Amino acid sequence: MKGIITAASAAALLLLGSSAAFAQTTPGERAQSRQELRQNLRDQRQGQRQDSRDVRQDQRQDDRGARQDLRQDSSALRQQQRSDIRAERAAAGGTSPALRQDLRDQRQDLRGDLRDARQGQRQDLRDGRQDQRQDLSAGRQDLRQDARAQRQQTRRKLRSGQ
Repeated sequence: MKGIITAASAAALLLLGSSAAFAQTTPGERAQSRQELRQNLRDQRQGQRQDSRDVRQDQRQDDRGARQDLRQDSSALRQQQRSDIRAERAAAGGTSPALRQDLRDQRQDLRGDLRDARQGQRQDLRDGRQDQRQDLSAGRQDLRQDARAQRQQTRRKLRSGQ
């Protein structure tokens, strides 16, 4: 990517160097214009890198929080399940084969509910990461377009002798 931008910048500067208006500027002005253009591109690239780092950091924090929530939800559900089973056993005064089967069925249902809840949270995390990637990609595209427009504006200024 760096080589492509550098090559594009070099090509733009060569085009500028061949124009009559650009030739009327002093070598010092041309050098200063080139330096400003390079600095602007460096600043934009640095901004893109920082934005990417910030998005990745936010994503890690969101994922960490979601995993913690999932652990807490799972733990609370298991605790509730154990409590319900104890209460049913105490109410029945023992465990009959039919009660044991009912308890097994309830545990199986609760495990299925927990599995579904986890799957839903994982899907939500995946969707959130996809949205962040799309937002970051759109931001990069906007920055590239802004940089392109700025380079064109700089070329026009240099050609007009400003």
